[in-house]
Amino acid sequence: MLAVALEPAVRGILERQMSAVGLHPGAVDEVGTLDEAVARDRAFDVVVADLDRCGARTTDAAHALLGAYPDALLLAITVDPAAVGPFPETERVFCVTPDRLESFVLWDTVCDVLRFVGFSKAVRPGEPSDTSEFRKLLEASADGIVIVSGTGAVRYVNPRAHGILGDTDVDVVGRVLATTGNSGGTTELELEAGRVVEVLTATTTWEQQPAFIASIRDATARKRTETELRQLNRHLQKLAHTDALTGALNRRGLATVLAADLSAKLRTAILLDLDDFKRVNEAHGHSVGDTVLAEVGRAIRDALRPSDHVARIGGDEFLVLIEGAEEIAGTRAAERIRLVVGSVSVQVGDASVRPTASVGVSILPTGPRAIDAILERTQATLATGKSGGKNRVGTEGARSVIAEVVSRLYRGEGITAVAQPIVDVQTDAVVGHELLSRGPEGVSAMPRELFRLSSEHGILRSVDLSCLAKCVERAGTMPGDLVYHVNLYGSTMLKTPVDDLVRILDVADGDARRYCIEVCGALASGDLSLLAERVERIRARGVAIAIDLEPERTPIDVVLTLAPDFVKIDRRFTVAAAANPARRAMLARLVAILRDVGCEPIAEGIESDAERAVVADLGVRHAQGFLWGRPA
Repeated sequence: MLAVALEPAVRGILERQMSAVGLHPGAVDEVGTLDEAVARDRAFDVVVADLDRCGARTTDAAHALLGAYPDALLLAITVDPAAVGPFPETERVFCVTPDRLESFVLWDTVCDVLRFVGFSKAVRPGEPSDTSEFRKLLEASADGIVIVSGTGAVRYVNPRAHGILGDTDVDVVGRVLATTGNSGGTTELELEAGRVVEVLTATTTWEQQPAFIASIRDATARKRTETELRQLNRHLQKLAHTDALTGALNRRGLATVLAADLSAKLRTAILLDLDDFKRVNEAHGHSVGDTVLAEVGRAIRDALRPSDHVARIGGDEFLVLIEGAEEIAGTRAAERIRLVVGSVSVQVGDASVRPTASVGVSILPTGPRAIDAILERTQATLATGKSGGKNRVGTEGARSVIAEVVSRLYRGEGITAVAQPIVDVQTDAVVGHELLSRGPEGVSAMPRELFRLSSEHGILRSVDLSCLAKCVERAGTMPGDLVYHVNLYGSTMLKTPVDDLVRILDVADGDARRYCIEVCGALASGDLSLLAERVERIRARGVAIAIDLEPERTPIDVVLTLAPDFVKIDRRFTVAAAANPARRAMLARLVAILRDVGCEPIAEGIESDAERAVVADLGVRHAQGFLWGRPA
């Protein structure tokens, strides 16, 4: 064997590889340049050369060595194997990059060829070469060996390859080799059942015809390990940057966000401080306090866009960074988050803990920003908000936009109505619509925020009636032979004369349009008898009544006392029933009970064919959800 221009590290790898397969490293002659190699007068069976160190173009160096040693096999080491060939006149070249020499899976085959050279030299001229000994060497190889013709026909498969691939996947490898013609490179193939094999290929001659030879190793375990390590690294990265209790970023995670290039867009900072949180821990214990913090963190995350970030930076303090640098938009976002925090409820025995938050909003300067500098700026606006009382938003400007929003809502301005179809589950025919209110764009757009803000400022009844009027106005533009469901708070029904409600609904004798009022909002048991009397008077005017049945929120006595025509079944019942037989059985009992007391169920939030199939099988006639249309 002749070694040409090898670095000491490469020479060490060569010696280790030879020793591993039983060849004596001392059998190697070594020269430092291409000229020295060409000038040698000895015949060599194998030439190992670092073509990048030979002082000539890699192709020229390879041609020179093959010309000087016409009977030798050339193992070419180069960073660019594609630059070495192809060599159509010979099949004696194996290429490998320096970084893969240590794991060169064809090395065993190279040594097999080296041993085979001794057998081929003993054959008399004119007689065909006997490949039986070469086959024995291939069959004993620890790697899978597949030899494929240029057309993709599999010519030889050793036992190890059969064990790795099986009969079917051998053909797959054959087609890949014929299609890519990949020589001297490594390819990973994904086979059936999630298995992965690593294939290292080279050109060769088999039965006096050009062919490809592939060395194959099962890489499934390695790939699985790599995938698990990546998942573990991602998990560890998340743990290192996330607050374990709330799911928000911790200080380290926030610092990473601020250091990233994208942080330049995060120009509005919102600091939240839970009001009187110390009393929660003192009255109920730290475990309840932790539950409140976890629910607050979840609610804030759900209220943000993917481009926004929230971090827990103290015991009960959260810092939110959002895109944009407009005070009005920032104030609306802060009000929305404040309302979301206020909607959190944690049950403790017969009571519930409902946190509130004081909030400060600040527009950040451009350029690098440190956490402490942001906190100092937002703490000043937080103090401004607290100076007027708790559960408020403080801003850097003198005027908060929330006052303007409340004023508009009180005047009934900026309120719109959207419609979502109610369908016959069996036929998909539209039988009605639920009309839903939307507030002015921004802080009060969605119903939960709209009515929460209205309740806080004592204008709930006024806004509720404005929403009812807007929904009736929308219904007037729609087909007259359908049922229109409109939402109304129970407290509004109690405080508003029936004649005024009927006047808003514009229900006249013989009117073909039929309305259904969906009673919403928590109801005290003492209000039920008064509300039941009001419901009967409204029903007598041709208006149907419905209530929403939500898990753990609507007591059965509300259903029995009000005797509604329809009961809306919350999505959480139906989605659980589609995935869980026990929940399906519970839903079936619920539907049967509603039918027994004379209520027609309507399934809400149907989003998939599986959920639709469940309610259809249970005999629920009517439903609504994204499967048929979003509110529009």
